[in-house]
Order: sequence, then C-alpha cells, then structure tokens
Amino acid sequence: MSNWSATQLTDKGRALDAKVTAGMASLTFTKMKLGSGIETAADIPSMTDLTAPQLVLGISSCAVSQSDDTICELIAIASSENVQTSFVVRELGVFATDPDDGEILYAVMLDSNPDTMPNHNVASPVTVTYQVNIMSSNASSISAVIDPAGLVSVSTLNAAINTHNTGIDSHADLLHLRRPSTAYAVGDIAYSPLLPSWARLECVTAGTTDTGDLPITAVSGGGGLLSDGSVLWIIDDVRDCTPIGAVRGSLYLPSGYVLADGATVYRADYPRLVRLADTHNLWTNDTTANAGLFGVSDGSTTMVLPNWIDRMAQMAASAAGASVAAGLPNITGMLYGNVEIGSGGVGAFKPAHGASAGIAIGGGSYFTSNKEFDASLSNSIYGNSTTVQPPAIKQIPILRY
Repeated sequence: MSNWSATQLTDKGRALDAKVTAGMASLTFTKMKLGSGIETAADIPSMTDLTAPQLVLGISSCAVSQSDDTICELIAIASSENVQTSFVVRELGVFATDPDDGEILYAVMLDSNPDTMPNHNVASPVTVTYQVNIMSSNASSISAVIDPAGLVSVSTLNAAINTHNTGIDSHADLLHLRRPSTAYAVGDIAYSPLLPSWARLECVTAGTTDTGDLPITAVSGGGGLLSDGSVLWIIDDVRDCTPIGAVRGSLYLPSGYVLADGATVYRADYPRLVRLADTHNLWTNDTTANAGLFGVSDGSTTMVLPNWIDRMAQMAASAAGASVAAGLPNITGMLYGNVEIGSGGVGAFKPAHGASAGIAIGGGSYFTSNKEFDASLSNSIYGNSTTVQPPAIKQIPILRY
C-alpha cells in the first residue's frame, strides 16, 4: 500500500512561487512524471528532474478543491498499457512553466512503501489515478496544460466499461471496441462507433491497427474489406446469421454474398472462404465432377467458386459438395406372343397400326403387329422436360463470404 510524503517544492519551484506571489508570473502546470529513483527529502531542493524517470503523465484535471479553496487539485492517470518495462513507483514529480527558465520540476513526492507498475503484457491493464494537492492563497488562478489523452484514456474507458458490465444494463460489446495501435489475430471481433449499428469487424489478416481512428468514411453493406494499419478487417452484417460458406437461393445478390456459379476469383478477395476450405478440406481439382466444392485453380492466387447453377440441394450422409447427375429409374416391360388387331396394350405398350402380317392359326384371324413404347401413356409427367424437373421457381445460388 502506497505511503506518499507531503508535496515538497524544489529550489526552482520556490523561485517560481515567489514570482507568482509578486505578480510577475502565473502558475501553470504542464505534466507529472513517475520514477523509480531512491532519494531523500534532503535531496529534493536541488533536483531538476526525477532521479530515475520512467513514465510521463498528462494532466487530466486542474480544479480548486470543493472543501478548501486554498488547494488546487491536480489529477493525472497512469496506465500499464503505456509501460514497456515494469518498475517500482518511488517518486512523483510535478512540472510547471517558469517565464525565465521554461519548464521546471516544481515539486516532488516520495513513496516510502512503493507499489509496482506492471508492463503492457499483463492480462488486465492496470490504471492508477494520481492526485497532487497544491496549496496557494489564490488557488483559483492556478492553471494546467490539459492533455486531451488524459481526459478519457483507454485505461479509464476500460475501467468504466468493466464496472458498467457488472450491472443489469451492461453492454458486453463495448469490451471489444476497436483500439488504435493494438495487435489483433485472425478471427478477432471488434466494434466501432464509426460503423453502423448493424456492422462489426472481423480480423482476416493479423497485424496492428493504425494509431488513429478507424480509417473509414462510409459503409454501404457487409462483406467489404478494410485495411487498418497492418490489420485487414472484413465488415460483417450482424443481422445476417447465415454461416460463412453456406449456399442458399435468393431473388437477388445481397451484400456479403457472391454467386455460386463456378467463377474463378482472387483468393485475396475472399479470405474467410479460403480459410474455411483449408480448415474443412473443401478443395477439389475436379470442378466439374465436384461442382459443390472449391476448385484449387492455380493453388495460390486464384480459386474456383462452387457451381450450384441448375442444381438442387440434396441431404446426404457423406460426400458433401459432390454433384449428382440427373436420372430416372428405368421403365421395363414385355409383350408375349401375337396381339390381335384392335386389342389394346398394357401400361406403356401399344400395338402399332398399319404394319402387320397375317397368320392363320387354328382357323382364327390373328396378326403379328409392331409394338411401340411410350412412357407418357403411363404418366403424363414423362415427355415434359429433357431432364428431371419437378415444379419449381428459379432462384440464384448465393454463397456467403
């Protein structure tokens, strides 16, 4: 548990204080510093910087105390996200502007029971708020250079989000706001207030995001690729719960889908489909016999999309993606002996009129006739199409990418 000493002015701090009292200068604070140096109260007057400075803090607030109008409260926020190497916090310095000497070390505080500031690799970022009280007969005249980053730091926001997410009105997606200068892995999900409410980001190429805001101006629909530093995002429409790689019929081609028509495309345009095909071994070298799978094409730059044109989906226990050729069961039958003129056939068989040769058997009049086969005589469905065709409404096959 920290045990900070009272604020002690340096020699330069006392000189500036004298100028302020004489009306020769104003008191404006510029920043704070944390350090790991070891010194005593006797060393402070001659100090011009911390003994071992480690972290610079921007001032986020400068205000007169509500309980004592002779005290000005300076607040700065330290975050482990900004620390490369962990250090023990033993000293804190407050800096101000002197009209003659420029920026000076104004005051120092020492911690006799110091804590450790972890580095940015810790699983949960650590945020520490430091408040330094400056006594003055005219505290309301004291000012500070406010660091915009200190007003709402990433760590402050995360702390607020973590607190908020313990309540009944929590919004878990806020935990995954896209962050600048942050490493993301393939498959990571992030959100941004610059996107529409229906959109989210999925990382398809690992890397580190840009230092500023998400580099985007407008979003017309899902499926677009977005470069952000070395990260490549794909913009998802969360209103569509269709899994990646699923094929369905549609009356039009919506955003985030491509026609499953056997076209050759660039792999870079469809990174999630490539990953899907790699993960589940959905590649084939024969895009004709296995039109439902992805063709390897040149094996690196291009690939062939599944071809579902003029095909219907069939549930099967195995061989997913394989094409099944059109077919019907065979229709067979037989006629025995001679058929008397004028008699009818059975099923799809009938006698052919006008081609016969008379034979007299036992005084009767029988004729041997040609026989014809016509399946439409058995069921009118035959002969209406060149392939197997049930009643249908045409749709285009679309593939979610």
